Amino acid sequence: MGCGGSKKGKKERCDMTMEPTGNSDIDALFTNMAGPLTTLADVVNTLKKGENKMRRRTHAYLLKNCTLDDSVTAMFYGLSGETNGDFDKIELKIVDESPYIKISKHKVDEEYHEVIEAWNYLMEKLISATEQLAELPGKINDLVEEAKTLPDRAKSICETAGLNVIEMAKMIRIVSSNVAKVVNAPKVLAEAKKMFESLVNTCKGLHKKMDHEGSEKIHNIGKMIHAAKVKSMREVVVQFWPDKTRIDIKLERPRKGKHGAPAHK
Repeated sequence: MGCGGSKKGKKERCDMTMEPTGNSDIDALFTNMAGPLTTLADVVNTLKKGENKMRRRTHAYLLKNCTLDDSVTAMFYGLSGETNGDFDKIELKIVDESPYIKISKHKVDEEYHEVIEAWNYLMEKLISATEQLAELPGKINDLVEEAKTLPDRAKSICETAGLNVIEMAKMIRIVSSNVAKVVNAPKVLAEAKKMFESLVNTCKGLHKKMDHEGSEKIHNIGKMIHAAKVKSMREVVVQFWPDKTRIDIKLERPRKGKHGAPAHK
């Protein structure tokens, strides 16, 4: 993702924040840009967070090059194991619109409650992103055009304020950094749309995933999981994922329990 300004240790987080210069007149040049840029960053970060929740809750992150489709497949394997290959027991249905998957949560073991909640969280973020991504292109294009004038306007303000060379250099550096983020925003928006469309296409492809052949495969694996009395989503992936070459335990990142101790869920 082409977001800039990510802090060390948080490289995956999109940061479109405008850095303050300490000069109110210069900072005012960027005031109207904060809204659209913050919205863009929020779309990117919440979609990533939603997909990551699914990856974590289903333990599909133990698969190399894990996708949302992998997370959904792992969820279906686990739920099929829970029901011994009979989704009717939990009233699981695939529907044509959000949330795309309907399940009677109260009929499912608590092991899978967090998985269902993660799915619902992602669906909420996709709904929000639909409206936000429709509004952002025009706003971002306007900001990019305006940003082209900002270096000269900021320089003029610095000269009028009588700043010395060192102070002016500091201001211009910050302004240049902020302008670079604005100019990069269309690229970030394009990548956000691509991520959004990929997630939505996975959701819309659930009917195909659950056609006769796909459903039969899922339920056969579910019966094996049920027979082995496996409840843990982690073990569902590690023991029953068909393509063993994709499983990589080195990707393990144990969640912490309430008292800081590693806990598998």
